[in-house]
Amino acid sequence: MKYIVEILLVAILVFCIIYSIAYSLTYPEFFGIIKPISIIQYSGFLLFALILNNLYEKYKPWFTENKSNLIVIGMFFLMATLYEVVWTFQYWFSLYGIYGLETDIDEIDFHPMEGRISYPYNMNVNSKHFWLWAFCSLYFVLKVSELV
Repeated sequence: MKYIVEILLVAILVFCIIYSIAYSLTYPEFFGIIKPISIIQYSGFLLFALILNNLYEKYKPWFTENKSNLIVIGMFFLMATLYEVVWTFQYWFSLYGIYGLETDIDEIDFHPMEGRISYPYNMNVNSKHFWLWAFCSLYFVLKVSELV
C-alpha cells in the first residue's frame, strides 16, 4: 500500500497513452474539457517527481557523491527540451504572423523532413511532450541540488 499513488498514476498514464494511440493524440477530449496528452503530461510529471523522491531518500549518499555530474546532466536535458519548446511556439507564431493562419495549435502538424518519409507530429503534443521533459529536468536539478 506504500506505493498506491504511484501505481494509480502509472495506471492513468498507461490508459491515456492507449486511449491516445487508439483515437489520436489530441482528440477526443475526456468529458469535453481535457485532452489525453494533458493528462499524460500532468500524471507523467507527478509520477517522475514521486519516484525521484523515493529514490533520492533511498540512495541519498550516491546522489550526494555524484551531485555535480547529475546537475550537469539535468541541465543538459533542461536546455535541450526548453529549446524545443521555444522552437515549437516560434514555429506556431511564425505561421500565425507570416501566413495569417488563424488556427489553433491543436490543428497544426509539423513535417520534420518534407519530401522524405517522416511522421508528422502535432504541435500541441510536441510542446506538451517537451514541457513535461523540461519540468522533469528542472525538478531533477532542484532535487539533486537539495533546493526542494
